[in-house]
Amino acid sequence: GSVEWLDLSDDSVLGFRLSHESSSVFVAANFADRQADISLPVGTDAFSSIPVGGPHTLDPYGFVWVVAG
Repeated sequence: GSVEWLDLSDDSVLGFRLSHESSSVFVAANFADRQADISLPVGTDAFSSIPVGGPHTLDPYGFVWVVAG
């Protein structure tokens, strides 16, 4: 597998993609005490199984995991 660090245009948000064969997981974590706007890849939220993709607002200290593939 591989790890790709992502620039999410907000210095308070850590973003990376873990990939293995035809599957990947996108992770974004907001380390600020304010909301952060990011763009999600098309996929499924890993915890709620809800389809996601496009503009997304992370809550203060919030995170999201998106499964694709």
